[in-house]
Amino acid sequence: MHNRRALIFSFVFAALAVFMIYSYITSFERKIESQYKKISVIVAKKNIKPNTVLSQSMFEEHLVPMPFVQPGAVKADELADILSLLPVAQSTILEGEQLLRTKIDLFDDAKISTKIPKGYRACTVAVNDITGVGGHVQTGDHVDIIGTFRTLSDKSRTIKDLEAVTLFQDIPVLATGRDNRFQKILDASQTDKSIFSSTTGRSSSFNHVTLQITPRDCMDLAIAQEVGTLSLSLRSFQDRNAGQNIESLKSQRSTTKSVTGIEEQVEIRDQPKWLELRGEQGVLVQ
Repeated sequence: MHNRRALIFSFVFAALAVFMIYSYITSFERKIESQYKKISVIVAKKNIKPNTVLSQSMFEEHLVPMPFVQPGAVKADELADILSLLPVAQSTILEGEQLLRTKIDLFDDAKISTKIPKGYRACTVAVNDITGVGGHVQTGDHVDIIGTFRTLSDKSRTIKDLEAVTLFQDIPVLATGRDNRFQKILDASQTDKSIFSSTTGRSSSFNHVTLQITPRDCMDLAIAQEVGTLSLSLRSFQDRNAGQNIESLKSQRSTTKSVTGIEEQVEIRDQPKWLELRGEQGVLVQ
């Protein structure tokens, strides 16, 4: 009888131990499953080149554990809505790579009108390699606009002096030349490598810059272009949206005397001259 009771207790304790082990394993599995729950995300079926219009055939769904889903990854149920907006690849998307929102631009982003805030206008100024900061101005930069004007003698109406003044400060650049973001929008069916030979990268050569200014400033800029020479001054990236103009730049003007310190009148050339390099040849531009 005593042995029978001990046997019963051993069975009870064994069952209790099995139950506790099972409970622990089950809770551990649930914890792991919750952490590594698989989510259906969109990945590229092939390499996609920059500026290519995206389509359904370029992608497929993959189940990816939650910790391995990239930030900003497009979920399977989001793809249809995104494709309806005509998205364009901002940079190269590799085969098997998750589709990220940071690598997508909307087709309408190529239109400069969508980038102009309400109450502002896009106004263009002519530049060259000298007045355009050597081609280093890019879309999204901020610039100051300096005007150089020739003053005339009251009697002889000949050129008396030069005066330079900062007309506008901290002006956003909407486009350099015709480049406001893309070099070229490519359709998904265009795969010839020759298409990309002249469109990769951004050209630093342009002869006009489009700026974001108020309607009134656009009128003033038009007058300034007619009566003087305009030059751009590129602001530091850390000095954009400074929030206040430097009053001395507009109130204190530069003249030949203030710049050179020469009291006598100096000869003023009709137009500035500089050496412009074109390939291996130097061309004197007047």
